[in-house]
Amino acid sequence: MDVDRAEVRSLSAEILRVVRTELLNPQWIDGLKTHGCAGASEIARRVGRVYGWDATTGEVDDWIFDDIARTFFLDDENREFFREHDVWALEERGRGLLEAHERGMWDADKEAIRGLREAYLEIEGDLEEEMGDVTGRVQCGAIDVITPDEIRDWRRSMDRAGILRKRGDAGNP
Repeated sequence: MDVDRAEVRSLSAEILRVVRTELLNPQWIDGLKTHGCAGASEIARRVGRVYGWDATTGEVDDWIFDDIARTFFLDDENREFFREHDVWALEERGRGLLEAHERGMWDADKEAIRGLREAYLEIEGDLEEEMGDVTGRVQCGAIDVITPDEIRDWRRSMDRAGILRKRGDAGNP
């Protein structure tokens, strides 16, 4: 990276750049699909970021959510890729898009929201049918498991630093 050529963009311009060059770019999607489960997880992470950007800034245009729904839920090939490699990520992102619509973050195109709802119900049904037969990995994404001991240790370290007391939520370490 050449620091002398650094570019500063507005958040809306950066969102547009990322969406066009990566998230909704068929070549980028196809490249990630070659990585199977890891590719599905990365795509899902990127869709989640778009939701987060809109939830915190309101800078995501409605057409972006429309195109995400069309690209990953209404497109049979992409939906099938997720169903094969990480159906849980597909369900989670579908739920997030539906929530964005319900919360008023996304004024959805009628076709996009109708198709998303139909696809989501189908995915939910598939998950319910398959849950009894699970014998291995069911989700590619990672979660952090934090033990009660780790929480206690974190609270103690924050308490020692005076951080929790300042906020008034030291609790019982």
